[in-house]
Amino acid sequence: MVNADNIVFVGIGASAALGEYASRQTSSLGFNSYVVKDPFYPLLPQLRNTSNNVLVAVSVSGQTSELVEMLNDFVNNPEVNIISITSNLESTIARMSRYALTYRATEERIHQYYDLTSQVPCLYIIEALLRELRHQEVVQHRFE
Repeated sequence: MVNADNIVFVGIGASAALGEYASRQTSSLGFNSYVVKDPFYPLLPQLRNTSNNVLVAVSVSGQTSELVEMLNDFVNNPEVNIISITSNLESTIARMSRYALTYRATEERIHQYYDLTSQVPCLYIIEALLRELRHQEVVQHRFE
């Protein structure tokens, strides 16, 4: 991630809110980062003619069909590395990813679509990534 030209966080619902936070913090560290909360956003044309991109897919279930469809455009693209943050290592999104960062959480939903699953484990992973990026940036600047 440290050498990425673009770091794009993608998610829907509560996962999008965490992606927004992660993108804001990553940008504060000096990286070109943004979040895509709309699964129908034309991300493929946005990343055309770019290289060394990282897509971080945030999804509790790892099965969100709209997110899977979005990631399908990038699975075989050598210029895009997909990282997933999900509670399900066996999920479609985790299997589509080069790196799957997983955590344990029990999905809690009411009225079928209202997700009350704790996002604390996901936030912990995001904070760990941010700490590592910050550390890597400090080390790189030291030796330049």
